Amino acid sequence: MGLVLRLVIGVGFGAALGGLVGVLVRSSSRAAAFISTPGRGAFFGAVVGLVFALYIARPIGWRPEGESHVLRPSAETFEETVAGEEPAVVVFYSDACPPCHRLAPRVERLADAYAGRVTVARVDVDKEKALSDRFGIRAVPTVIYFAGGEAVGGGEGLVSYGGLRERAEELIAAQAALPRNPPPEPTSTDEGPTEPEEPTQ
Repeated sequence: MGLVLRLVIGVGFGAALGGLVGVLVRSSSRAAAFISTPGRGAFFGAVVGLVFALYIARPIGWRPEGESHVLRPSAETFEETVAGEEPAVVVFYSDACPPCHRLAPRVERLADAYAGRVTVARVDVDKEKALSDRFGIRAVPTVIYFAGGEAVGGGEGLVSYGGLRERAEELIAAQAALPRNPPPEPTSTDEGPTEPEEPTQ
């Protein structure tokens, strides 16, 4: 359901409910002055409905694979994912974990903001048990940070978007400080100078 439709339904439902409450209570008490008439009740209900619609419209969970910058490596592709030119942020999660669903939009937002500078990936511990065992994952969500292909920190539990951004900046600096492998020197052949060919007649 789209955001606009949610807002329309929330406002409409809230206004109707508030108006009904206003009809029932009328001017029965001073404490209920803001809903003492149908008009006031409808207005108050519309405001409450709008707030509620905005709350439930918050993104929860991961975006579909084709719409996301977050990678999903397997045990076979994990090394390639974290050992590239970019540092990496890897989230170990489970679909059965409510805090993981709350963390997901923050991770998606990080992946959008740092596309091309930081690799962001997620690993489902229920499907990739070998990876979760390898990194000793005991609780989800767990976030592990990589620079130069090596784990350089991490932690369990929810992380704020600001915290993720701060770590991403630190990872970029750490990756830039790593020594780079010099390009291979061109191989030379010691055959000596070749004599120019004589023109054929």
